[in-house]
Formats: sequence, C-alpha cells, structure tokens
Amino acid sequence: MAAPSFTPRSPTIAAPPGRTLHLVDLENLVGARGPDQLPAGPAFERYLELAQWSPGDHVLVAAHPKLIEAIAFAPPVPSSAHAVRGTDAADTMLMALVPLAVVKRFDRLVIGSGDAIFLKLARAARAVDVAVLVIGRPEATATAYRRGAFAFQAFDLLTSDVSERDVNIEQSATSFDRCLSERRSTPRRRRVHKTATGARLVVRGRRGSRRAGRPRSAEAA
Repeated sequence: MAAPSFTPRSPTIAAPPGRTLHLVDLENLVGARGPDQLPAGPAFERYLELAQWSPGDHVLVAAHPKLIEAIAFAPPVPSSAHAVRGTDAADTMLMALVPLAVVKRFDRLVIGSGDAIFLKLARAARAVDVAVLVIGRPEATATAYRRGAFAFQAFDLLTSDVSERDVNIEQSATSFDRCLSERRSTPRRRRVHKTATGARLVVRGRRGSRRAGRPRSAEAA
C-alpha cells in the first residue's frame, strides 16, 4: 500500500503512543449533499491529519457509495472502506464492525463523526482505559461530546494544506459533468431555414449537422 499522500500537521490534541482505531463516518465530515458538500478525498486526508494517523493504525470508513468511490481506489493510507445507503447507515455499519471487545485491543479510539450514536461506545472505551478523541464539524456534533467529557477536535477542511482552488476545481468539474449530462438528454430538433437563393437548409440535432435541399424553383419544375 502506498505511503500517505498528505503532509501531517500538528493538530490541537496530541496523540498518546500505541495503536489507534479510527471510525470515520465520511458523510458526517463532508456535510449534506449539495453545492456546499466538501470533496471526499481532501476531507478524508484532513481527518487523517487531525487524528494523527500513524503506521499500524486500523482505519474503518463508511459512507455513501459516491463518497467511497472517491477514496477507495487510491486511499492515502491502508483502510477498510464500506459503501452503504440510507439514513444513519454509515453509523450503523461502523458500530457493527467494532464491538467493545475489538476496541479494547487498541490504545486509542478516534471517532470521525459528531453523531450521538457513538456516545455509548466512547464511554465504554474510556471505561476500559482507551483514550477517546472525537473529530467533527462543530455544527454537526452532539453537545455531549463538546461538554468536556471527551477530547474534541473541530473539523475544518479549509485549515488544511488543501487550497480553496483545489476544492473549487473539483466542484467545477462536477458541475461540468452535470451540464454535459443535461445537454445529452435534450431531445434533438429539426429546424428548416430558407436561404437567400430559395434553398432549404435543414439543421438536425445539437451538433448542427446540415443538409442543403434543392431550391424551391427546381422542385416546382
């Protein structure tokens, strides 16, 4: 597996020594679908920076197939990606993959999501002396995580090494693909124009293929 393609930075919270289990709900980190949704690849790399990923860590990612597609074929670090559909499907998948017996094998648990569904697991991990860090967007993070009970790291893609230009390029490419798809779905039309010489000029389709007919005078003859 290729080495990480990002340059680690110094996050706010230092990681303790030992192996870390990463549970990444990528849908929660990138936000709701739409023009403001963060690109999956840079968002995943930013998470790894903030979580202080290191070789030997175990990374589990779950999200909608479209998001998984963006990272699964060339992941920046070794990881196990799971494509799921439906409300809370990513959370449910991650919870099913890591019972407490699995979490206890690690020295640290990092939850890449602000959803409250992970709260019970976080408390159980802390009870068996597993350090817990929660990384999430402040506006989409359960209040219980931010009350001081757990170490919390705010997620913000624009504070990473990924520039706004790179983000805009990816969003522009998506918009171009959407426009191209809409154009291809437009039904072809047949238009007839009359030239100065009386000939018929037939324009077919969107590509402007043309066929000149005989002059009306010749047809009348």
